[in-house]
Amino acid sequence: MTTRPRMPSSNHVSGLSTPDVRTTWAWLFDGHHAVEMRVLTAHGPRIGRFTREDAFVRAVRQAQANPTATGIYATLNPIVTDAVWTAPWNVLTRSPRAAADRDIVARRWLLIDIDPIRPPHTNATTLERHAAARVGQRLVEGLRALGWPDPGVATSGNGIHLLYRIDWPNTVATTTQVRRILSLLAQRFNTPDAAVDESVYNAARITKVYGTTPRKGPATPDRPWWSARILRIPRHWMTVTADHVTALDLWATPSLNALPSRNGSVSRPRLFATSDGLDRLIHWLSQRGLTLAGDPRPLTGDEGWLIPLVCPWEAEHTTPSTPTATAVLWFPDGRIGFRCFHAHCTHRTIRDIWRVTGTPYPSFSTKGGPSHDAPGSSHVK
Repeated sequence: MTTRPRMPSSNHVSGLSTPDVRTTWAWLFDGHHAVEMRVLTAHGPRIGRFTREDAFVRAVRQAQANPTATGIYATLNPIVTDAVWTAPWNVLTRSPRAAADRDIVARRWLLIDIDPIRPPHTNATTLERHAAARVGQRLVEGLRALGWPDPGVATSGNGIHLLYRIDWPNTVATTTQVRRILSLLAQRFNTPDAAVDESVYNAARITKVYGTTPRKGPATPDRPWWSARILRIPRHWMTVTADHVTALDLWATPSLNALPSRNGSVSRPRLFATSDGLDRLIHWLSQRGLTLAGDPRPLTGDEGWLIPLVCPWEAEHTTPSTPTATAVLWFPDGRIGFRCFHAHCTHRTIRDIWRVTGTPYPSFSTKGGPSHDAPGSSHVK
């Protein structure tokens, strides 16, 4: 099936499409976990967590009929049903707590949101919407040439949404990966008229409920309220795999994906890698007073990851620090290392980090449970 993002005709300018609302539910509900709906109104947000389609559709209808509602959204990825939620289920409430990234079970959708460039707080014109559709078409065709499957295609109202099925864990490494993918696509496909939104990378990201009509800015004859509609559904949904993501290396540029090695050479790391062990280590370091200096990065030519840190001995440095000058190194087999390129720290090892934290890290390997080996015996320098 050929996926060509085309904007709907003018009879889709406003209103509610119940079939699209039901399709949105079918896409987002995995049969086991909750979907969170958020309705933005002039009097504050209304939030609900839903496990029933009939209740979801009824709440959407009520929200669309509310003249103060400016947008109806839902979480892209499933929410754990045992997450802290004190409000009633399957209804909208004024609960102050929206889903956080930690509440997400797993990543099920990669959203590519393409917005037309236009004045702030305005709706798009017809020409601006078509500019977003053209970028979407080029992007889909470019990814298809790399072997990617076809996405679901929708209009967000003003722009284009491309939804690719994924099955990735909700980890820091996955978040880093999604950010890198969006940045790479933006660099390759952005135009002066439309751009990929690079901010939609987090796990608890919300999307428009398709079939509804956002009412963000004032409606004018040339900038009306446009409905969010589903435009194309693949005949056969296929999941984006590690091989698909690795194929993006063909588009990678040194400024985006290169990682400097110790000898100053530059090579291109893998774009796809995840591990619960990496997340546990990052959380453990943060809990013990160490400050992260950036997102983790895959190590060049290896299966490990680099976790940038603000050096605990930064006061001794005589030259400015760079984002990756100081880092803890993590490997899936449980090894953990440390490196700092500043002259005052070249002699330091992971043992010095353990002295700062007050205790060695109880290493977790992807092959088994926790081990409490001494740093010198099971961890690299």
